[in-house]
Amino acid sequence: MTSATATVDSDGYDSESGTATPTMRLELAWCLPRQAATVSMARRLLTTALHLIGAAEECRADLALAVTEACANAVRHAHGASEYQIIITADPDRCVVEVTDRGVGADHEYLQIGLNGTSPNLRERGRGLRLIGACTDTFAIGPVYPHGLAIRMVKTLT
Repeated sequence: MTSATATVDSDGYDSESGTATPTMRLELAWCLPRQAATVSMARRLLTTALHLIGAAEECRADLALAVTEACANAVRHAHGASEYQIIITADPDRCVVEVTDRGVGADHEYLQIGLNGTSPNLRERGRGLRLIGACTDTFAIGPVYPHGLAIRMVKTLT
């Protein structure tokens, strides 16, 4: 089952001038089945949302690649989970994307290998995490209680 919620907030107030200034803030939450076809759906959702708030093409492309990798990881590795969630919070200055699954999770050693690519026997392991790091300003990976994994990505929009 696919579910989605969306909120757009366009209220703003400039305290210096005492006038209202419209700002756009977009929040999307989508729960997707753990199926390969949903990765491209999530990518399109993100690029459309970023286009709506006026994000530059380069930023949209970077975040599209990052969210593709994060969602593909959830689809491929979240054993035991039937779905995963993507939450997008964006305004004209910044975008935060969180991809969360309720799978079996990953141990700390695996995540470190994925992040720094130090194991010569595992050259492909963690390639997606390194791409996410290259395409975002910051990202963090952490466990979800009682089990699962969350990837939080942040990018400044220009």
